Amino acid sequence: MSHMLGSLSRRAATAVAVMVAVALCSGLAGQASAHASRADRLYTKSAVFRAFRHQGLPLYDTGYNSFNPVTALSSIKPHDGWSLGVYIFRTKKLALVDYNATAKRWTRSGMAVAHVANVVVTVVPKGASLAKPAKPWPMPQLVRQAIAALTAKT
Repeated sequence: MSHMLGSLSRRAATAVAVMVAVALCSGLAGQASAHASRADRLYTKSAVFRAFRHQGLPLYDTGYNSFNPVTALSSIKPHDGWSLGVYIFRTKKLALVDYNATAKRWTRSGMAVAHVANVVVTVVPKGASLAKPAKPWPMPQLVRQAIAALTAKT
């Protein structure tokens, strides 16, 4: 009888150990999945609209680039002498390719540019032109805050 109890106790202990291991692994997998889903996030037009509107920077869909894989948004009116362009790409790779191809030209022309996931943000000071060089211009605080709001954990 004591032999059966000892065997039962070992089985019970093993079962408990297996359940604890499964629970721990499930919890870690869930956390990893949550981190991965944030890292893999693609931002939508409505999320971009909300983030920028929350900072007092309402945008509208220009309809421009309807043949390209990008949604082009623009500020409704200039803000403190600058205008805003936000480009939402279908993939992170397309956004990165565009950013890498154009960022130097934008900054050489005195414009601010930022890239996050599938979004490229450009800020154009009044009078700036891609046709002429200008000194670098910093990203406005409101735009940095809007980008931070967009990328904040939810």
